[in-house]
Amino acid sequence: MRQRREALGLADAPYDVVVEADSTGEFVQLSPSEPAAWEAAGVTWWVESWWSLPRGPEGLAEVRRRVQAGPPS
Repeated sequence: MRQRREALGLADAPYDVVVEADSTGEFVQLSPSEPAAWEAAGVTWWVESWWSLPRGPEGLAEVRRRVQAGPPS
């Protein structure tokens, strides 16, 4: 990534790094599994993926639970 950005003249320009995962570990098993380690590695966005949540009240309750939990610490 660094080489490509240098070739494009963007070596010093800021950019975001996105990881798509889920805080429950169901969707994807990442290594490292701790969000803080991803932050230390330069990840700027964590996209919470909820592909398996059921439609309806049960799924909505899980979305609310995760939102209320806030960012992983």
